[in-house]
Amino acid sequence: MTLFPSALLALCLLWVLPCQAAGAEPSAFALEVPASFKGRLPCADCPGVLWHLDLWPERRFHLRREYVDREHLAVALGRWRYEGDGQRLVLQGAGQGGMYFSVVSDETLEMLDREGKAIKSDLNYALQRQGVFEAAEFPVSLTGTFRYFADAASFTDCATGYAYAVAMTGAYLDLERRYLSATATATAAGGAPWLVDIDAELRNIAAMEGEGRRQSLIINHFREGEGEACPDGEGFVP
Repeated sequence: MTLFPSALLALCLLWVLPCQAAGAEPSAFALEVPASFKGRLPCADCPGVLWHLDLWPERRFHLRREYVDREHLAVALGRWRYEGDGQRLVLQGAGQGGMYFSVVSDETLEMLDREGKAIKSDLNYALQRQGVFEAAEFPVSLTGTFRYFADAASFTDCATGYAYAVAMTGAYLDLERRYLSATATATAAGGAPWLVDIDAELRNIAAMEGEGRRQSLIINHFREGEGEACPDGEGFVP
């Protein structure tokens, strides 16, 4: 049987299009991550808010907002996802119902209203990609599981499931001693999780192995949590 070019094209489309539909996002709107976006956005009762948004490939984000002339800092950690064929970015965990941005390009995100619609204003609502990715540093209070095994410590945040390295400074030694006492039997088997609430600082610290810097937690205070693990189980390490 001889296939004419148009018939051959149609046959190819029947096979190719279903495969493309299975993909999560069109490449035209997929952001290159990790990435840091910054901008000065409007504020109702201050000169402006300095935004710093970090996006990671494993779909987590950090958001730091500094209110100019108000000595107020707001932070949020959570998950991000695409909506609307990748044209809209949603930050889940940055407030009730999430926070929405239009993906204008790989370089620009424009903030949308609470319903995910464009904001009609002459003011700036755009965040611009920074030339170099550098994670924001800020204080944070978290609930999660602490582990110590093979001379390495980590803390898995219950909200995002992400495992952070823990710097061996601040209140670390007290935390390690309390952990070893509380998990003496289980730790013998290797790094049992221990649920704790922490007040800490997220800092970019020189990596112990290799080059570069790694975002780590400097724990200032801790309190033993209720229960033995996060409600949704353990997180992951990228």
